Amino acid sequence: MRLGNRSTRVRAGAGRQLTGRQPTGRQPTGRAVRLAAGLGAGVVFVAVVLVAGAEGQRAAPAMVGPDRIVCNASFCEMGSGARPKERVRVIVSNLPQNEIRRLRKCTGVARPCIVIIKGTEQGDPMKIMASTIDWQD
Repeated sequence: MRLGNRSTRVRAGAGRQLTGRQPTGRQPTGRAVRLAAGLGAGVVFVAVVLVAGAEGQRAAPAMVGPDRIVCNASFCEMGSGARPKERVRVIVSNLPQNEIRRLRKCTGVARPCIVIIKGTEQGDPMKIMASTIDWQD
């Protein structure tokens, strides 16, 4: 069967490489192997340094307070109401459930809740993952 001037049974380039370069069959030189191994070791070294640097940044211990804390359904913030730019966001997911329930009652409407938070910075000094909480009643 023919389609135009070409046969439909034969594909263009069948049996031939489409690139003009033919394989030489030579093995990579020792220099190329050493270069590739060096690059691989360099990539591993950079990855280890980046991971160690990221761990060092996240694991910075922090303590905030005593200060007033205000919580809503999704997060808590510590700081004075007069200076809102100085508020610290407190992540309370690592605290025990009874402490989280007690914090949810600190809405800022009733009597103020004064606490000291100990935890770790989360990449920003204004964001802390709480590990312990001390109530100042």
